Amino acid sequence: MFKQFSGKIWNFLHDVRLGICYSNLTKRNTWTEPISIEKKAYQHFYAAMDDERFHLIYQDLHGNIIYLRFDEMSIMTLPILNSKSPSLYNKHFYLIPANDNIHFLYILLYNNNVLLTHQMLINGTVGSPKVIDYVYNNNLPYSAIRDKSGNIYVFYQSTDTTNMQLGYRLFSEEQDIWSKFIPVTGPGINCDFPSAIVDNSNIIHICFQKRSPKYYELVYKQKIPDKSIWSDETVIHSSVYPFENSSILCLDEKVIIYWVRNDIIYYCFSNNKGNSWSKPAKYNFPAGRQLLCISYNTNIPYELSRIAIRDIPGSFANGLKLAFYQDILSNNNVSSTQESLKNMIVDSFKYLKEGIDNLTEGNKTLKNQIRELELIQKNLIREKERYSIKLNLLENELKQLKQITGKPEKFKEYIRQHASEKHHSSYTEIVDNKNNNSNNDECKIKKTMRLKKFEKIKRFRKK
Repeated sequence: MFKQFSGKIWNFLHDVRLGICYSNLTKRNTWTEPISIEKKAYQHFYAAMDDERFHLIYQDLHGNIIYLRFDEMSIMTLPILNSKSPSLYNKHFYLIPANDNIHFLYILLYNNNVLLTHQMLINGTVGSPKVIDYVYNNNLPYSAIRDKSGNIYVFYQSTDTTNMQLGYRLFSEEQDIWSKFIPVTGPGINCDFPSAIVDNSNIIHICFQKRSPKYYELVYKQKIPDKSIWSDETVIHSSVYPFENSSILCLDEKVIIYWVRNDIIYYCFSNNKGNSWSKPAKYNFPAGRQLLCISYNTNIPYELSRIAIRDIPGSFANGLKLAFYQDILSNNNVSSTQESLKNMIVDSFKYLKEGIDNLTEGNKTLKNQIRELELIQKNLIREKERYSIKLNLLENELKQLKQITGKPEKFKEYIRQHASEKHHSSYTEIVDNKNNNSNNDECKIKKTMRLKKFEKIKRFRKK
């Protein structure tokens, strides 16, 4: 679910008949008919949004992993990883747009192992997949986030049975490498279902399930910015039932951890960024069986600066309803509302200024390209004129040649004329050499005849 700066709300979903499709929320709180963007797609996919476009990762019906970029004007697809044999299963996709690069995260099943894999799309070029580590194959094998410094964290439970613990690896874009496994919990503790977010202060909040012999615990920890120091564990709730449908979100200064059982939402909250927590309570959200787990994001600066959401309970009944979200945004006091309005106006102006700067820069680039094209056009016109003149000269010469065909005298005259025009003396030398050779032959013949006549006179005198 995405809300754009224009106010347009998009819902991306998978339909058995249409494949991956989208629908928009109208002003009457009704959804438009779904429009397909990829029919031959498996049901599990992931979508993200940057300032202008949507990015999706999915697998086709053969198991090949495909990247799709979508806006209202065009759709572009690009193969990421081809499958040697049909293998359709939930690969737990995750996608992070980062400037001109796209980070892909997914799991692969290989020789009874589950490989957590990272792959990048850099300036349109697909990089090779890299295995981060082995993970467990459950409903939530890992949780990934990108902090304000551009670092990517991947949280998961190590598969080392002798030293089982929850931790993370850190990817640095500058160095293009993953760190070693960094533990968050103590050794020998079975922890799974991690869910992590980064708030606007760059504080990392994480909740996860800890198993004990008799019950399950939903635990919270946080990491302060620029330090590898984690807070002590806070047990949010304990139960004999697992917390596989749990997550964490941040709205303004409020951090909320919730879990869902039998379509009922339970939650605890902190009003001071995780330092202290309320007691567990039920959340009044009359959705019943229409309750859904929704991945929500927005590129509106005013809202984006106030929220950090991975998953949130919601319903499409009568349009769109999100648990917690609308309550927090609507229950501000006057002073905070005025401050929020001020921030919204400032953020909107910043957003518009960035858009104007981008358009201005694009306009300059287009003008330079137009000047280059105009220069190329002028050069082509000149070349065309030169070739036209040469073509006319050749056509005239061809006509002259056709007129003198079979007439040697005219041909000789043409050669002399042509040679003089081209300053080639060789043509005249050929003709002159022919005339000189003929004169020399006549002289030789006359000399021979005189010699024969002289011989006859000598023989006559002797007699």
